[in-house]
Amino acid sequence: MFIQQYLPLLVYSFFLLLAFIFFRRGPDGSNAAGRDEYIDGVRGLAAISVVATHAWRLAAQGSNYTFDFPLRENYGSLGVQIFFCITGFLFFGQLYSRPEGFNWNTFYRSRIRRLVPAYFVSFILGTSLILALGNWSAFKPVQINHLIDMLFFGFKGNGNNLYALGIEIDRFFSVIWTLTYEIKFYLAFPFIVWACSTKRSESTALCIALAALAYEIAYSKTTFSGYFLTGALCAKFLRNIAVSLLIRKTAAAAAILATFASLSLDFKAYGFERFIISSVLFASIVIAKPRILSIRPLTGLGDISYSIYLMHAPVLMLTGFALEATLVGTSASPLQFILITFCAVTLVFAAAYASYRWIELPFLRSGKAAPEKKDTTEQKVVPA
Repeated sequence: MFIQQYLPLLVYSFFLLLAFIFFRRGPDGSNAAGRDEYIDGVRGLAAISVVATHAWRLAAQGSNYTFDFPLRENYGSLGVQIFFCITGFLFFGQLYSRPEGFNWNTFYRSRIRRLVPAYFVSFILGTSLILALGNWSAFKPVQINHLIDMLFFGFKGNGNNLYALGIEIDRFFSVIWTLTYEIKFYLAFPFIVWACSTKRSESTALCIALAALAYEIAYSKTTFSGYFLTGALCAKFLRNIAVSLLIRKTAAAAAILATFASLSLDFKAYGFERFIISSVLFASIVIAKPRILSIRPLTGLGDISYSIYLMHAPVLMLTGFALEATLVGTSASPLQFILITFCAVTLVFAAAYASYRWIELPFLRSGKAAPEKKDTTEQKVVPA
């Protein structure tokens, strides 16, 4: 189907339409001093990229509707890479802007409030759908253990090649593998802060990090930790740099070209080439600080991006099962394809907004004591 090639454009367009409808006012009390609002816009677009990659779940149940397109995986991998860059950028931004140091008790409590409640809700949703939609004649007791493993933020896998009631578990939980890298970064961060406590130790730590990155790429031909390093270097050298308007425009053009290259070139998902392209992209955005990325609809998507990330797979799978029940045996017309995509995006948006509004936000607000209100690590540091 020719129109399937435009699925990412449809997904982006529908998300932006909904964002412009629902996000008209300022942020929900999160406009802290020193906040890099354009980063929220980047985060929102990154979350949409992951949804575009995973829209195949709409047709995963055997219907004639196809939601595949060339280089589909490029969108999701780019979104994850940018998420990792953002994490490194925000946390190292805190490191360089808080000479008084960290309250580690507050730091880790905020991370728990940020990650756990919404994740637990997404686990309940995914598990409930598997139990409701699965084939109980295929039940085996060990499948309960496989589902319980999904509680451990990807450290026990994401359910790939594991089945429960005839359904492959990773179709509901595939995105959780990235959380392991985020959590490892959080656990390593105190050691990183200690290593950067003096100019000399910081230089030594940087050399060790670069050597480790080179070894990782040479040994496995891929890198994940390198994106955190990219974000850290951008926070140190580019976040507060003063540049001319011409340089900002040049950086914006470089970001556009890097985005096009990342989405259109057939490189290994987390290989060296894509690491260079994504690093150039993120650095260019930090230099350009595009104002368009700070508009409320995009920052609103950034606010709910973690919930988008967690909720989209089970919601898309549920929609796919509904298609199987009602539309099997028919061929998809372009209009039907567009309408189904719009309905799926709307459901993902609604589920993500509900999760943010009634799960994430209350926990985030409950952890904001008066002295911590300007803690910009509370910006939506969203795994992907």
